[in-house]
Amino acid sequence: MALDLQSKKLLWKYTPKDRQFPFYSSATIRRRQGGARRARQDVHAKRRKLSTSIVRLCKENLMKEAKTKSKNELLPGTLEMLILKTLSIESMHGYGIAQHIQMLSADVLTIEEGSLYPALQRMLVKGWVLAKWKISANNRRARFYTLTTAGKKQLGVEESRFSQMFGAIMRVMKTT
Repeated sequence: MALDLQSKKLLWKYTPKDRQFPFYSSATIRRRQGGARRARQDVHAKRRKLSTSIVRLCKENLMKEAKTKSKNELLPGTLEMLILKTLSIESMHGYGIAQHIQMLSADVLTIEEGSLYPALQRMLVKGWVLAKWKISANNRRARFYTLTTAGKKQLGVEESRFSQMFGAIMRVMKTT
């Protein structure tokens, strides 16, 4: 930096190699940087607008999905009851369980993998089902689930809870 004695302004001084750059006053430098700063602010504002519109779109899509999915939501414990009831017929693999429930409910109940396999894992930990690797009908390895005696007892408990809940809901629906 150098001081210009006539105008009493600070000047940015470059090395002799950089002679192509003229000497600018600090006010000029600030003015030039201000344009760049405004451009950066404009870019950030555009990004903010874009991100808020993306968030709005995502929220709208999530709300649409929530509205469509809320039609087929199950009561708590119902999924376990349906799985236990399906396994009381015969041992099946996970995809077979989901297909069986969907077929018997005439496509009203669709069990997705994201809820089926965690439920099966919880039931394995609780000892309600056993799992063995076997070959499926299409010659692929699959984990087949079998109902245990503890699972049969739990099926009775789940059925009685469900009938109580269903009866209570029906009583409320008839009175209003």
